[in-house]
Amino acid sequence: MQGVVDSGDTIRLFIDFHSYGQVWMAPWGYTEDPSDDFEDQNNLQADAVEALTAVHGTNYTYGQISQTMYKASGCSVDWAYGALGVLYSYTIELPDTGDFGFTLPPERIESTVTELFEGLKVALNHIL
Repeated sequence: MQGVVDSGDTIRLFIDFHSYGQVWMAPWGYTEDPSDDFEDQNNLQADAVEALTAVHGTNYTYGQISQTMYKASGCSVDWAYGALGVLYSYTIELPDTGDFGFTLPPERIESTVTELFEGLKVALNHIL
């Protein structure tokens, strides 16, 4: 990551993928105060979640990390947004909601990738 930062290129999108929970989250995690750009960040999330849900009906929650889940210090998303200035910084908690936990069955992987791809296309079109 430091090499990208040192290159001088502008980073437009940062995504930290996690499992599991079906949540798309934006900064901030360390405080309940919204980021200065939360409206724009949230609009992208809403559109992306709508697109990925349309594929197989998988319901994702979206919002600010501290409001959607809990306060969390040291989030890479907070660092990317706050220190690097990456406007569109997100954590995406992949499926599921507790049935399988961190070990998604192999037969669920392709559908997860397919729906996530649709959401990511919307995100990329938003920022380009």
